[in-house]
Amino acid sequence: MNIKSYSGVIASVVASTVLAVPAQAANVQVQGLEVRPGNGGLELELNFTDNDGDILSPPSVSTTQRDRTLITEIANANLDLANGQKIFTQDNPLPGIERLEVTEPTPGNVRIVALGSEGAPTGELLSQDGDSILLNVAAIAPTETAQTSQPQVTTRIIEPPMLAQNNSNNQNNNLLQPTSPVPPFLPRASAPPVGDISVSTIDSTAGNYVNLQTNAVVPRLVLKDAPIEDVMSLLARSSGLNIVVGGDVRTVTEGELPPVVTLDMENAPVQDVFNYVLMLGNLNAVRNGNTIFVGRQLPYAVAPRITRSFRLNQATPEEARCFLLTGDSSVSEVINESRETETSEAAFSLDAEGSSVPTSRTQSTAISREVERTCARTPTEAEVARGLISRFSTLDILTDARLNALTLSGDPRTIEMASNFLQQLDARRRQVAVNVKVIDVTLEGNRSISSDIKLLLEDRIGISAGDGIIISPNDLSRTSSIFGEFNPDSIVVERGNENVSLGSQLDVFDALESGAARVIEDASGQIIAEYINDDGTIRRLGLGTITNPVARGTNFVGSLVAGLLRNTTSKIIADPTLVIQESQTGELRITEQIINSVNVEVVNNNNQNGNPTFLATPELAEVGLIVPVTVENIDDNGFITLNITSEVSTVGDEQEFESGVGINNTLRLKRQSVLNSGSVRLRDDQTLILAGAIDERDIVTTSKVPILGDIPILGSLFRSTSRENSRRELLFIITPQIIDDSQDAMWGYGYQPSETAQQMLENNRFPTR
Repeated sequence: MNIKSYSGVIASVVASTVLAVPAQAANVQVQGLEVRPGNGGLELELNFTDNDGDILSPPSVSTTQRDRTLITEIANANLDLANGQKIFTQDNPLPGIERLEVTEPTPGNVRIVALGSEGAPTGELLSQDGDSILLNVAAIAPTETAQTSQPQVTTRIIEPPMLAQNNSNNQNNNLLQPTSPVPPFLPRASAPPVGDISVSTIDSTAGNYVNLQTNAVVPRLVLKDAPIEDVMSLLARSSGLNIVVGGDVRTVTEGELPPVVTLDMENAPVQDVFNYVLMLGNLNAVRNGNTIFVGRQLPYAVAPRITRSFRLNQATPEEARCFLLTGDSSVSEVINESRETETSEAAFSLDAEGSSVPTSRTQSTAISREVERTCARTPTEAEVARGLISRFSTLDILTDARLNALTLSGDPRTIEMASNFLQQLDARRRQVAVNVKVIDVTLEGNRSISSDIKLLLEDRIGISAGDGIIISPNDLSRTSSIFGEFNPDSIVVERGNENVSLGSQLDVFDALESGAARVIEDASGQIIAEYINDDGTIRRLGLGTITNPVARGTNFVGSLVAGLLRNTTSKIIADPTLVIQESQTGELRITEQIINSVNVEVVNNNNQNGNPTFLATPELAEVGLIVPVTVENIDDNGFITLNITSEVSTVGDEQEFESGVGINNTLRLKRQSVLNSGSVRLRDDQTLILAGAIDERDIVTTSKVPILGDIPILGSLFRSTSRENSRRELLFIITPQIIDDSQDAMWGYGYQPSETAQQMLENNRFPTR
């Protein structure tokens, strides 16, 4: 252990440090901190003041180095920066220093931590007076790390016991065993990001308050275990009011005592004391003239009641009813079904000679369907006792499935609370337009489109995880070309009589299409690309100026698809756009049905010919492309959680199968590959690329001359064999876009023209902005 106080240049030490803090209250507060570049390092100036005007003991400063960290301890000091901050951090304040942090880990001890890139930084105390401390922190050179640390480390090598002496001069005995590198620790824990949360507050206070319209005051009232109805009667009479108490006030369950109350009030308003007793006994009260009616459940003739109907837009009446009664809007369905139909099926039987004789079979079945919808859960006793669900249970709730309406009847306060809850329950589910591009790519050699895309990205525009790639819109640098489509160094702009290379001005050429005959700059500074059409006419595309281009960013997905179609043997299988609601599933299905197998069963063991009758039922299977897209969640911050499971199946080989009754069936096997992305969270308009499902086939074809090709040995001269290897990969490009269903969003639909269509509309004087 080496601890050295600042008195000039601080020596480097490699050890654990224990700093003894004086057992007294810190009388120095660090209230100012300034970090600025200094002479060959970083200067930290700490300004401090004393608490009582007299510094009992000056702050002591000590330092220690540990791995790549320089730790400076200032004892007998508190950290109190501006706005009450107790911590100061700065990332990369100086080349060679990754992080600088000033904290107060324990009361009366200020700690300064500097994390170096190559090694522990060095520290120097420049000055110290009664008001401030000036420190200098410098990064250590990479070559100094080994020179500084090697003399300080003592290494003890323990040789393993030798089981047998080996005097051979084998060179392998002197080989060093490498050790696994220890992964670096993060400087501090980092919590995952949390977005904005929509918060809505509803006042669910259900107080039973009665206005007695009196200013009377109780001078002194002391009661112990008094019946609750007697106390309310006493208070009502003191206000000059009559009271009627229902019989259910003293009704209790078996084993319980009638409700009593204990009071000790002095100079309290009669109205407040009466309502305290009313709420304590969980009673309802209504004033009618000079009479107060009190009871647990007041009859309809006494209690005020209103009836309100709701036409729901999104939620169903059953879901709303279950939410009010149980706190859960889930509805379970119980389906009672019986069948009554008449069907005819083809069958066959064997005659006396063993030949198949067609027969028929008729079945009659009746079908009736009854659906019962009930709430999925029942509230517990604890939930009912808390009050909110029990209060909603006092409402009369009527549902109308035809009008999608809900009718509530009850006291006004409860109806008002239920109305606020129903408004939140009836919120729209968001919708998302998911574009799914499926591209069939024929591979050459051992290449893979998935690997090519990852090499193309070079960690600049997206995240590559397994076989999934997430691309943010307009993140690709224009210097990264797609399959050699764009080379900025080859762009030459004709400026008057001279040719100027503007390859560095990449933003101007974001809207440039391939195939331009020439690019010119006119007198006004406009960059124009000229294209020659098939009929010989010239089409001019304006790219804007160098400082104000027409468009920024690169359509990476469009360039990727165009590059695949132009440079490889590829074709687009499907390009649909699915509009899917939250928690719903959209599906792309391009399939055909094949007879996968035949199911044979005995329907009659002894027919009129004495032979059994068999029923052959073909079993169908779907082969092709199935891509279900499930939108699990669309949050309020524009994040979309998707689940994509792509299934690709083809017809495989044929195989003979004996059913066991003397009948041979031909089975067509099914080749299937499934690619499941799992739950993936994307931003609005981000792109997910799924690749890696490679279908490789090795087909061997043998042809021969009839008869001659079957001759032993010599027949090989009349036979030929060819081998064909094919590798194909499916590429799935998924881009979701949240549909804005608000009133200011053109009813949730809008047209966004492409760059070519936008230019054509603007040339014809149709504004697009």
